[in-house]
Amino acid sequence: MRYTTDEIVERVRVLLDHARESGELFMLDDADALSIDAIIRSKIVPASRQALLAAPIDMIDTGIPLPGRLSWQDVPGYGMGLLRLPDDFLRLLSIMLSDWKRPAAIISEDDPEYLWQSNRFAGVRGNPDRPVAAIVRYPGGLMAECYSSRGGDGVTLKRGLYVPEPTIEDGGIELPTRLVESVVRLSASMACTTLGDYTTAGVMRRQGLEMLGVEQETAMPAVQPEEGQ
Repeated sequence: MRYTTDEIVERVRVLLDHARESGELFMLDDADALSIDAIIRSKIVPASRQALLAAPIDMIDTGIPLPGRLSWQDVPGYGMGLLRLPDDFLRLLSIMLSDWKRPAAIISEDDPEYLWQSNRFAGVRGNPDRPVAAIVRYPGGLMAECYSSRGGDGVTLKRGLYVPEPTIEDGGIELPTRLVESVVRLSASMACTTLGDYTTAGVMRRQGLEMLGVEQETAMPAVQPEEGQ
């Protein structure tokens, strides 16, 4: 769903005003309203990115079909398939080749399971009954390594969905409805960090992650104070 940046800024301001009235926030009195609004607005994209990366897949209803065609490591339709990921790629939601029995388990090249995909014993690698897709860095960009296929020359990408990098266009941003409240709190957290109120920043961050069902210790690192603060 599309949300205007003005709407998100207003929701963050309401949240911060409530924190100030309850005595939890002390920095708002030291900054004018226009400066605060500009700070909040600058945090919407990074907060959205953080929420989209941390959220469970079932909370994201805005996936975009993967473009492109498969290439193959060796013989077409056998072994590992390769799919170049779009330049605006942020997160893979689902991928399934035409000869697979189900969508792949998605891992990264940093996952311990990735080492098994190059094992010479086929039974321990991903296969049509238990497929695996690994997101891997290549010199030309990110690729999805698809393990593996046995269907021959006719194997194609049956289904693929990804999340693009969030962007603000024409004063608005596309966000899954279930993530908006988390984005509001993560934006508030980042704004409080810029304002120097790290205590409130921590509270807002914790609330934002809890809305995603994520524990703070298992999420991405907290936003650090910006340079010069």
